Amino acid sequence: MNYKNQVLANLSNLAILGTEAQYAGTGIVLRGTDAATRVQHLLAQGVTLAGGSFPGGNITLFVDGRSQNLGV
Repeated sequence: MNYKNQVLANLSNLAILGTEAQYAGTGIVLRGTDAATRVQHLLAQGVTLAGGSFPGGNITLFVDGRSQNLGV
């Protein structure tokens, strides 16, 4: 299959952790210190939350729900 020019929107993908291996190396699902570093980087860039609140503290998981073009 050729998925050229496809955009993936994970904001509504409630099963993303079940398919986490598919996103290896994309930065969409990060764990541990990689997750904490990514969150700090986004906050430093001025990225804000769309809703809810930021828990702060020990970040162990980050899922980037923004639309992504993972095609070739």
